[in-house]
Amino acid sequence: MADEIDRAQELEQQERDEAIRRARIAASFEPRDPAVENECIDCEGPIEPERRRLLNTSRCANCAHVHEAYHRRGRPWT
Repeated sequence: MADEIDRAQELEQQERDEAIRRARIAASFEPRDPAVENECIDCEGPIEPERRRLLNTSRCANCAHVHEAYHRRGRPWT
């Protein structure tokens, strides 16, 4: 019985993690409020002006590096 409950809880957590990952990806493509367009969506730190100008990105260089590394390894963003 405990094994079934553990598996159910693990599945629920995986589904939550996936929903959060998809929401973050979707948020990175949505139009942003001009008041926060210079803030990284992950760390809320400043996005480098040159990076923002060239890439029109919503992540600072450090968070983008971490995000891309996780996706290359097939792990969800956390």
